[in-house]
Amino acid sequence: DLCGLIQATFHQWAFYVCWSVGLTIRAAFTDLVFRKSVSLRLDSLASRTTGGLLNVLSSDIERFQMLLQFGTYIGVAPLECGVGIYLIWREVGVASLAGLAVVVCCMPLQAVFSMIFGRLRHRMAVISDERVRLISQVLTGIRVVKMLHWEPPYCDWIRRVRKNEIHVASIVNRLRAINEGIYVSIPVTVAAATMRPT
Repeated sequence: DLCGLIQATFHQWAFYVCWSVGLTIRAAFTDLVFRKSVSLRLDSLASRTTGGLLNVLSSDIERFQMLLQFGTYIGVAPLECGVGIYLIWREVGVASLAGLAVVVCCMPLQAVFSMIFGRLRHRMAVISDERVRLISQVLTGIRVVKMLHWEPPYCDWIRRVRKNEIHVASIVNRLRAINEGIYVSIPVTVAAATMRPT
């Protein structure tokens, strides 16, 4: 129908604009971090590690881009929810409260997932920072490592850290899949809870 076509067209256009602006801001922040790190004195940089800087560039700055892409839903979601509840109430009456109950019950679940993702993201950043620091140490002192035949212990050490990093990443990916599955199933669950035999 025409409304669906208009909604799909404008939604995709708005999403593209937000993504483009977010990408521009991400590039600007990356440039800002680079310029700041180049202009700092060496004693100021001593407190920062290469892994920490990479984490800022890869994941922290990405959050600004995601904020622009999905931050609009903070204002739009209550409006859409209100209009949706009104329209469903108009069509099915009191049975619409069952669908609303499903949505309300899913909100705390999404909050729990957000907290878990935050903790795992921090843990992943610490592990990645350690791995980058280890590899940097090995590359800096490669002659000593080769001369004293320390390759096997360093390789084992890096392999253990990387295995831990992959383990945390697999937990994040599994939880993300569960979260996406719940997110996709909510409309179907709301429809099933709202429908009543006529």
